[in-house]
Amino acid sequence: MRSISSTDLDSTDPVSTPSRDQQATASPRRKRGILVFSGVAIIAIAASGAYAFIAHSTAAAVKDVQAQLVAADSDFTAARESAQASIALAGEYGLESENVTTLKSIYADSDATVTALADAPNNAKASNEKIESLKKVLDQAKASASKLNAALAPIAGELDDLTIKKLDEAANRANQALNDAKNLMSETDGKVKDNATRDGLQSTIDDTAKTIDEAREAVKNRSHVGDDRKWNVDEEKKLTDSVNALGEKSNQVRDSRTQWEAEQAAQAAAASSNAGGSSYSNGGGSHSRSTGSTAGRSYSNNGGGSAAQSSGSTGGSQGRATGESYWVHTEEVDPSLGWTCSGTLGSDPSRCWGHDGKEMHRGANGVWH
Repeated sequence: MRSISSTDLDSTDPVSTPSRDQQATASPRRKRGILVFSGVAIIAIAASGAYAFIAHSTAAAVKDVQAQLVAADSDFTAARESAQASIALAGEYGLESENVTTLKSIYADSDATVTALADAPNNAKASNEKIESLKKVLDQAKASASKLNAALAPIAGELDDLTIKKLDEAANRANQALNDAKNLMSETDGKVKDNATRDGLQSTIDDTAKTIDEAREAVKNRSHVGDDRKWNVDEEKKLTDSVNALGEKSNQVRDSRTQWEAEQAAQAAAASSNAGGSSYSNGGGSHSRSTGSTAGRSYSNNGGGSAAQSSGSTGGSQGRATGESYWVHTEEVDPSLGWTCSGTLGSDPSRCWGHDGKEMHRGANGVWH
């Protein structure tokens, strides 16, 4: 090994400089190194940008599919609800047709779509796999909605006709109940114990009349069909409720009328009892006597030339001229015996006429014969 001397340390020889040829030879190598480094950097930057672009593109694609899926879910849900309502209405009205059977089958198959929508990977990280999964559910939702709507189309007309018919029938029933209630109002005017019952019935009559008018208009114009078909169902229920209300209010009026009639009968009986069963009259020229359904007594003071008698509903009569003035006392004792009387022809209290118009006598024992 060569030792370093002072001469070496003190040497001032200038540092050798490469020749022009050497510089020319070295420059291309340096340039290639710079280019290689620059190329690697550019590739790295490009790769990073490409990845960012792809990631952004995937996320955008996921959002696009998700938006389509939301719309498809809404359409599917609407179709499924319409199918459910139509099936229920067909069952309520007893409609059994091939169209109903088909709709029921497609509705049952759509349960799988409900599950698929619930299980869609909406929270998963954006990826091509997620896009494909969402697209699969999207296609399934669109297909199910299309099938349901296609099955609803033919049954819609059947249900429209049926709801219109049912509404018309309900209006007819309500109208009959309305007329019966109006007749009852006319019959009970001033003949109820509590007039508030008639006020209540009249209010129900007014409300029912309005409901019937609404239903008649809808039936005439077929203004509530299709998606608005439920209006008919609700209106039919209102009519049924109106009929029930009319029946309830009418019964209250009838009960009040019965109470009024009972009071009137009681008052009439009391008046008859207070008045008693006797009447007296003083006249002249003839004497008459008749049987009737009401027991009682009558006295008449007659003077003049004839005496006549009639018997109950048979209209039979008996006349006898006496030319005398007398008092006659009549009373109904035994309907099976006929009309009996005590009194005078002249002044004999034992002579009278029987139910058959024949003269009768009262014996010592008080029996008429």
